[in-house]
Amino acid sequence: MKSIFFILLLVLPVLAMAQFHKGDIFIGGSFNTGYSKQLKNDRYIGYTQTSISIYPQAAVFLTPRFALGGTLGFGGSHAAYDNSDSYSRSYGVGALGRYFLLAREKFSIALTGSVTYNRTRLKSESDLGYNNVAKMYSLDASIKPTFLFFPSPRWGFEASVGSLLYTHEQNLSTNSNSDEFSARYGTISLGVAYYFRKS
Repeated sequence: MKSIFFILLLVLPVLAMAQFHKGDIFIGGSFNTGYSKQLKNDRYIGYTQTSISIYPQAAVFLTPRFALGGTLGFGGSHAAYDNSDSYSRSYGVGALGRYFLLAREKFSIALTGSVTYNRTRLKSESDLGYNNVAKMYSLDASIKPTFLFFPSPRWGFEASVGSLLYTHEQNLSTNSNSDEFSARYGTISLGVAYYFRKS
């Protein structure tokens, strides 16, 4: 499987057709929402969690295959446990780079890399009168394959499946930190973008 992936990385750039031009711009983003529930049992406490986030982005093509730009992020979540609730609110800013391995009129494949700084405020409330507010920040670096479909020259729909992710998280309330490197195979992100093309 690894050998097939590396062969594609070598062959696809040769097959690529220049669909974009230096100076082209795209503006878009993705919207994510989620819901999860865990039933209470002997080993785990029960909870339900909902989340929502939006990630606007914009980039300019420095070459016909490479675009560089920035991202913003806003999100929130609510988790309800047996006798407590937690709420989170976050925002972030970052840089992204996208290299097109294959650029066709209707379908393209790219690698998208990003570095993002996030701030999060987490509030916990308990029926027993316990309340706590924690503030933290994280620095994320990720790379993921991105598949793009163009129903028209100006509009593009994109989907990313999986990612390689490094996260450094610092809890400002407890002065503790953690570092994590992960490969996420089941993560799916959907987005849309509008392309300002020179020709």
